[in-house]
Amino acid sequence: MGRRAFSIYVADAFAKQVFGGNQAGVVLLGEKEDFPGEALMRQIAGEMKHSETAFVKRLSGDAFRVRYFTPVEEVALCGHATIGTFGVLYARREIGDGRYRLFPGAPGNKDDVESLVVEVCGGEVWMEMAPPRVERYLDREQALELYDAYGLNGAEELAGLKKERLCAGEGAQREQSDNQNPGDVLLPAIVNTGLSDIILPVSGPEALGRASQDCGRVAELSRRYQCVGVHMFYLFPEEEVTACCRNFAPAVGIDEESATGTANGALTWYLSRTGLLGQEKIHTFLQGEAMGKPSYVRSRLEWEAKGPVVKIGGGARISLKGEIYAEDGEAGQEGKL
Repeated sequence: MGRRAFSIYVADAFAKQVFGGNQAGVVLLGEKEDFPGEALMRQIAGEMKHSETAFVKRLSGDAFRVRYFTPVEEVALCGHATIGTFGVLYARREIGDGRYRLFPGAPGNKDDVESLVVEVCGGEVWMEMAPPRVERYLDREQALELYDAYGLNGAEELAGLKKERLCAGEGAQREQSDNQNPGDVLLPAIVNTGLSDIILPVSGPEALGRASQDCGRVAELSRRYQCVGVHMFYLFPEEEVTACCRNFAPAVGIDEESATGTANGALTWYLSRTGLLGQEKIHTFLQGEAMGKPSYVRSRLEWEAKGPVVKIGGGARISLKGEIYAEDGEAGQEGKL
């Protein structure tokens, strides 16, 4: 199909300053350009070496299609790459404050039913997640296996995750309980707000910092449960931060990620359904400290006529821009960088 030049950016999403947050590649396509072949998009994502690279094309005045690639595969949705994408579009003055429609993934795929809403205000980007759902809670034996994959004593962790103790902390409000998670112990769950993640609570900062991942075991467990990865957290006892988190997705080639929008969307719904999160309030999740890249992911849960809506927000800083040149092969063939 010939040699093409692609405008490419690196955006630091959920960052208060450049080189913080989580970096995503952003490839901008013209309205009359086709998306590159999937093999080439994977290669470009591999060349960028970030966890995800977004390929974005404007469909109409307020509508955009975005496809998300790790160096290994295409994923259905990526929060930090979406924040980065709309941050780049805002910085380039291609969009202003307002509401936009996001169509994630390839056109015509089975999930391509309706768009998600992205709001931009003063450079801060808020994205509506897919309808939230708890897919299942894990039982005690499954939880112990997960903790062991991180070198943690599962029995000790579960003993420290009594709901009564957690609800006593400042900023944790028990407004409702989810009958899918009976009992007094906070159990891990598989939650989806666009991607399925295992939400894994730990007892405090010592456990979060000490967790050492067995990548092979976690990848196998992720595939077994048909999840992207594991989102580990503990509730932070200060008003300005709701929870501190780490995110692991070795099954899709990401050992650890410094900021994750979809996973923190899932965490928002998990905490709400478990009765540990107030509603109609902005919450902040601190992630990436273990990687030296502190990220501040904001979330809010709103109830609309169509049901509960989880929104994830944050800023983005452009740290790099340029062009990448590639030969786009025919469908099913590898491109050439």
